[in-house]
Amino acid sequence: MKPIFTRYICLWSGLLTLFLLFNGCERNHLSLVALGERPRLETLEVGVTEAWLKVKVATANAGQELHLYRDGTLVLTQPLPSDTTVMADSLQPKQTYRFRAELWVGNEKLYTSPPLTITTLDTTSDNFQWEINTFGGGAGSSFLQDVAIINENDIWAVGEIHTAQTDTYDSLGNWQPPFNAVHWNGVKWELKRIPAVTSFGSITKGKINAVFAFNSNNVWFFSDAGSFAHWNGKNWESEFVSQRFGGINKIWGSSPTDIFFVGTNGNITHYDGQGWQKIESGTDMPIMDIWGSPVDNSGNFYVLAMASLFLQAPAPKLLQIAGNQVIPRYLPVTNSLLSVWFHSPRKVFVCGGGLHYGVNNLWKRVHELPDIFLKRVRGNGLNDIWVVGDFGIAAHFNGLHWKTHPELSLGNGNDDCMAVKGKLTVAVGWQRGNAVIVKINS
Repeated sequence: MKPIFTRYICLWSGLLTLFLLFNGCERNHLSLVALGERPRLETLEVGVTEAWLKVKVATANAGQELHLYRDGTLVLTQPLPSDTTVMADSLQPKQTYRFRAELWVGNEKLYTSPPLTITTLDTTSDNFQWEINTFGGGAGSSFLQDVAIINENDIWAVGEIHTAQTDTYDSLGNWQPPFNAVHWNGVKWELKRIPAVTSFGSITKGKINAVFAFNSNNVWFFSDAGSFAHWNGKNWESEFVSQRFGGINKIWGSSPTDIFFVGTNGNITHYDGQGWQKIESGTDMPIMDIWGSPVDNSGNFYVLAMASLFLQAPAPKLLQIAGNQVIPRYLPVTNSLLSVWFHSPRKVFVCGGGLHYGVNNLWKRVHELPDIFLKRVRGNGLNDIWVVGDFGIAAHFNGLHWKTHPELSLGNGNDDCMAVKGKLTVAVGWQRGNAVIVKINS
């Protein structure tokens, strides 16, 4: 039996040998990256042909490279900061893919991430049922210029509608103004006159320019009189808004305490649930549209507005509204643009003189559509997008291809606005002097 001292010498000798071997083989790994800095992949968004992934490492060191593999094939190599987003494209619908990320320095692989499996979205159907409703027939030209879908049984459209019963005096000698809204109650369309307060304190039922709805008991309108009108489920509330640069074309809000009103003269007005504030937009061009979307799970919203002169110079401006600040965003399109929409900030669509989309400040035009001016783009997701415009053009994107639906065309008329919610799409505008609503069910 060996003495205790001898056994300790042998033990320490063996540990030292192992340490030297390990240090000799792995010293480059340890000198470049600390233990525990294995990269991680997270899914941000998945479309039909593309997916956005987030790559995370604890610390980014100079010289590190990300190697991204899809089903064992290297698809991307780039320098790696500690937190970056990558887009995988050229995918196929309804397919499952397995991704992994590797961290390299020079020709040496340091770490491999756990695998991440995603399944792309399927395409949506191009088969629809539709109906076209017209309103008017009075002395004046009728039109609708905005629409909001609450659900399939609760839809508001606004504008100005003249009928045989309007623009005249009734049997009691009361003047009957045009209607300024149409409401779908699940059974029929009802013509409405929404009241608004003028700057003098009187009540008007003039043209309504914009509508936005949170639910059936929280619907916001903006009148040509410069006033908002609010339906709370029981009563109408209205107030003249002096904190404006001009008229209002469009409304969007993330909540009843965070609503933006945009319009002429570069106007942006914000309502926080308590009061109104003018926001300097940096332009005097009319702002034609506004849209916002949540930023992943952060609780924040990304909000963009489109400023443009219709068929006139200068070039349109894409504006990000961040709190009380407005930040111009890169937009190389010089054609007039009237609308903006996005499912997430990663892919933004704009339309007017053509339909364009931008990813990472790289903008492309969609060439599958006829050369007809487009008034609005809206959608449910990257596999379900609609555009409408002049002559009632209506086209749907199913995630792979755009398809124009000539059966929805208006001929002598335009679709000027549209809303999409779930399986329901509603476009509004005018045709031969009448207001028109095109209702599409998928």
